[in-house]
Amino acid sequence: MIFNKISAVIGMTITIWPSGLQDLCCKDSECISENIVVTTAITTGHLGNTNTIDPWKLFTKADADKIMGQSTHLTDSSSKVKGLSSSYLCSYKTDVTEPGTGKTGAVYFLFEQYQQISGAKKRYADVMLANKPHGIEDISDLGDEAYFHTDGTGFYFIMVRKGKNVFNIKVNKIIKTTSLSEFKKTARKIAAAI
Repeated sequence: MIFNKISAVIGMTITIWPSGLQDLCCKDSECISENIVVTTAITTGHLGNTNTIDPWKLFTKADADKIMGQSTHLTDSSSKVKGLSSSYLCSYKTDVTEPGTGKTGAVYFLFEQYQQISGAKKRYADVMLANKPHGIEDISDLGDEAYFHTDGTGFYFIMVRKGKNVFNIKVNKIIKTTSLSEFKKTARKIAAAI
């Protein structure tokens, strides 16, 4: 699935398990369970600008490993096209639990692309306003708007809007090897790529 600027979209969900097995489920259709390679443009109108973003290339296992400070494995990867937006979500967990605490570190990445900038601005504003009472740090030099949020001990969260795209990265269960500098560096790398 490729994220494009499109005029109309058909609802579609692709779920990818770490084993590589995919389920392709189109709205009002039967699910197909087998390894499938799909190249398609789902539109009822002109594609217009054909700049594409492969969201699964924006945040990789190597990024997760650097942020968590140790080897990780993919625990979820899914894409969804619905209405006027497309989204991609993936998560990685550390391969071993933290000695002494038994905590398993995890990092999550969500990328959303909207047909209109107004949709991206609304999504960003809604999440930012929900987190603002708990303390956020605006980041003026990242994307069009961005903020960082943490409780200092359990999680790191960053959300960035750039044009019609919004993404966030969240570490939930900070462990001793988690790197805040790699977390922020990865957000900058992704913002530069979109």
